[in-house]
Amino acid sequence: MIMCLVVVMMLSILPSEAYAAKKVKLSSKKLSLKVGQKKTLKLKNNKKKVKWSVVSGKKFVKLSAKKKTGVTIKGKKKGTAKVQAKIGKKKYTCKVVVKQPRKSVKKSSGKKTVKPSAKPTKLPTKKPVNTPSAQPKKKVESISYGGGRGRKYVFLESGRRLVDKENINLEDGEVDIGDLKTEVNVKYTDGSEEKASYEDISLDFSQINYEKIGAYDIIITYEGCTCKVPVVIAERKTEGLYTYLTDGNVAELVEMIGDKKIENEEGEYIYELSSTTLEIPETLGGAKVVQGLPEFQFSTTKIKRVKFPKFYQPDYVAVTRSFAGRYYSEEFMQLEEFVVDGENDYYTVRDNVLFAENNTVLCVYPAGLMATSYQIPEGVTRGGGLADWEAFAGNLHLTEITFPKSYIGCREDNEVYENSMFGVPNLKKINVADGNPCWCSIDGVLYKKEKDNKLTLWSYPPQKTDKSFTVEENVVGTANGGLSSNRYLENITFKSGTISIGYEA
Repeated sequence: MIMCLVVVMMLSILPSEAYAAKKVKLSSKKLSLKVGQKKTLKLKNNKKKVKWSVVSGKKFVKLSAKKKTGVTIKGKKKGTAKVQAKIGKKKYTCKVVVKQPRKSVKKSSGKKTVKPSAKPTKLPTKKPVNTPSAQPKKKVESISYGGGRGRKYVFLESGRRLVDKENINLEDGEVDIGDLKTEVNVKYTDGSEEKASYEDISLDFSQINYEKIGAYDIIITYEGCTCKVPVVIAERKTEGLYTYLTDGNVAELVEMIGDKKIENEEGEYIYELSSTTLEIPETLGGAKVVQGLPEFQFSTTKIKRVKFPKFYQPDYVAVTRSFAGRYYSEEFMQLEEFVVDGENDYYTVRDNVLFAENNTVLCVYPAGLMATSYQIPEGVTRGGGLADWEAFAGNLHLTEITFPKSYIGCREDNEVYENSMFGVPNLKKINVADGNPCWCSIDGVLYKKEKDNKLTLWSYPPQKTDKSFTVEENVVGTANGGLSSNRYLENITFKSGTISIGYEA
C-alpha cells in the first residue's frame, strides 16, 4: 500500500504532455472578410486577462464583444488592418483583409418599355457632333498565375474544399476561392503587362476530388486565355521537428518545433532550438519541400542563420513577415545571414540580404546586421512586405537608407509602418537616387511623387533631430504613420490651407 502511494506521488510530479499547459494562440493569423461582414477571431487556451486593439488600419475594421476567448471583427471599408491580443508582455497579431463585395450584374430582357406621352413633341434636329472614338480594346496574348509571389501550389488538407461564397456563411472545412490570391499576370500583344484580380477572372475548380490525395488544377480564364494553378489535396504528417502537408511528391511546411523541451518560469513546457541555424529541410517523407512558412513553436531570439533548400519557394511576403526582426518580442533580432541553395531559382542572397524574383524584391534585411547605412541595389523595385519598411523591420543599427532609381514601392498597400513596433527606429536620413519616377528625398525626408508636381510626405525619419518642420505648399498629404515615430519635433508648419493627414500620422 505504501509502495503504491509512493508510485502515485512520483507520477504526479513528473512532467508529461498530459500535464503541460496548452499554448495560447489565435485561431487564425489572417482573416478575410467583406465590408459589413462580421467574423470572430478566437484566442485559444487563454485564461488570463487580454487587451484587444487595432494596431494599424483602424478605419478599416471595428472590434466588439471583446473577451478572454476572442473578439468580433467587422469590416468597415476596403483595406488591411492588424488586430492584436496582448496578454501581459506577450502579443498575438492577426492580419485582417477587408474586401469590397463583388457587384452582382443583372441581365435585362433586352426589351425597353417606352410610355407614350399625351402629345407627340417635335424636337429640333441636332447637329452632328464630332466625338473622339473609343480606343480599341487591347488584345490579350497570354496569362499566368501571379498570386503566389513565388508560391506555385495551393495545398488543401484532405477533407477541406474550395467554395465561392465570398467568405459569407462558410461551413466547417470550406475555403473561399477568393482567399487564394488567384491573381493573374496579363500580357498583351502590344507588349504591355498588367494584373487581373479575382473579381475579373473566371475560375473552374469543379474537377478536384477532395477525398483523394493527389494533384489537380484550378483553371483560370481571362479574355479568352487560360492558365492553371496546381492544387494539392494533401494529408498531414509529422517527421522529426516538422509537421507538413503532402501528397507524396511535394510538401508544404505547417509547423516546426525545437529539439529541446524545457519548463519556463510560468510552469509551462516549451520548446527550444539548440542550434543558432534554422534550416528548412529539402525533403520530408521523400517529398520535395516547396513552400510554407511554418509556425515556429520555439523562441527565435538566438537564430543567426536561416538556410533555404533548392526547391523551397514560399510566398515572399510571408518570408518578410516571418524573418524580419521584431524587437518588441526579440524575434529574429540576432539574424545575420541567409544561405540559399545555388539551384534555387527564385531566392538569392547579396551581402547577407535576401532577395526574390530575379533580385527585384528585397525580402529581408536581417535585424542583426551591424552596418549603419545601406544602399538598396539598382534593379530592386519593391520591398517584400505589404509596406515599404517591413523588409528592414527591427534593425536597430541602420541610420541611413538610400533607395535606387528603380524602386517603385509596395503596390499592394499604401500604409507605412515606420513606428517603433514595425520600422527602423534609429533611422536619421532617407535618400533617393536622381531620376526615380515615384519617390524623392528632401532634407532626408521621403516623399511620394503625385500628379502636377505635388508630393505626399511618406516617411519622416524617427531620429531626425530637428525641432521644427515645414510642410511645403506642394505637399498634398501625409501617409499613414509618416510622422508617428519622431520624438524630437515640437512644431510643424503647414503652408497649404488644405492637406490630407493620414491616420497615426
